[in-house]
Amino acid sequence: MLGFDSKKKLSNNKNTDLIEITTTELSEELVKDVLNKLLIFEKSNKFIKNDYTLNSLAKELKTNSTYLSKIINSSKQVNFSNYLNKIRIEYAIEKLTTDKTIRNYTVQAIAEDVGFNKAQSFSTAFQKQTGISITYFIKQINNKPTEN
Repeated sequence: MLGFDSKKKLSNNKNTDLIEITTTELSEELVKDVLNKLLIFEKSNKFIKNDYTLNSLAKELKTNSTYLSKIINSSKQVNFSNYLNKIRIEYAIEKLTTDKTIRNYTVQAIAEDVGFNKAQSFSTAFQKQTGISITYFIKQINNKPTEN
């Protein structure tokens, strides 16, 4: 049967960041293809569009939503919604650390800039991922002495 393997352990071909995943219904080739497409998606920063759904991303990656969901759940150890939140928060942290201008934005503006519709959703996801509030994070960065 094409596309079916029984409990196969797979690894991403990145040397330092091996991802072991167990799939019960997907071929190794399919999983690797989708993981490569996800990596390209992450690097392209397309995730800052605030209307991504599992179905729309699956369509963009030319796979189906069931496969995409299983692969994200297995390889990222989170569901689709938490996966999107995670990469958006990582992007927000990077932007806030490197761009002083964005630190003056409202939380709502920062949220929208990184793909969230609501400041509350962004704040909650930020707190969940980092353990600190977005406002505290910004204060800490602003109080950090600059290096010469």
